[in-house]
Amino acid sequence: LNGNIKAMLQADPYSVNEWKVSNAEGIADEVVTVNLTLKNMESIVGAQCTFVMPDGLEYVEGSFMGVNRAASLQAAATLQGTNLTLMLYSLQNTPMDEGDEVVATFQCKLVGETGYYYLTPTEVVLSNKDLVNMVSATAQGRVYIKSPKLSCGTTWDMGKSPVTQQAVANFSVKNTGSAPLVIDHITFMAEGYEVLTALPLQIANGKSATLQVGYTGTIASNFGTTMNIYSNDPTNRMQLVTVSGQRYEPNGLDAR
Repeated sequence: LNGNIKAMLQADPYSVNEWKVSNAEGIADEVVTVNLTLKNMESIVGAQCTFVMPDGLEYVEGSFMGVNRAASLQAAATLQGTNLTLMLYSLQNTPMDEGDEVVATFQCKLVGETGYYYLTPTEVVLSNKDLVNMVSATAQGRVYIKSPKLSCGTTWDMGKSPVTQQAVANFSVKNTGSAPLVIDHITFMAEGYEVLTALPLQIANGKSATLQVGYTGTIASNFGTTMNIYSNDPTNRMQLVTVSGQRYEPNGLDAR
């Protein structure tokens, strides 16, 4: 073909005004900071969005604030049930001019077990001074939690022991999670028991440890109690273990 060719071009141009949520990660029971980024071509005087908070994340009250271009704006947060609404606004309609950076942050306490927890912004408003919503795109973020997991038996036989000396036995525990496990303290529902292992006890992920327990009962008979193990496992803060054993007189017949 020779000559010029004419073509009709139709387009729908728009300005880029994006609201994005950053990723974060941490260990269970820690507090992490989530960044909110504004990439805008229009002058924005106010921003708002709502998150349905996942079960594994707790909003830290009073932690939402504007930073950088939004440092002078008012910041407000309301939590109704699981709905967290965040608002940035200017009483004088002071604009956030064109840019691409973090403009707000808030904090979450990590209360869930190992996994990804998504923060998807909904009902997003990026308002200009004429109260027109200029949002063109949004992007969700995710928080990755690493957590410990206590793995052990729920019953424990301490065996037979003479009443003339303290019964001592070892109980095995393992951390099958992805972060260090800390056993803070251990209690018993009966007298005469004590933990001989120094506490708190920290166990690296994937590793095992031994809890040494002593019993000083002086009556020849079967004995038993419940041992309560307290740890930072977010899904099992207190593990119950049924303990049993037998005490005998050393000068009697032992049918072992």
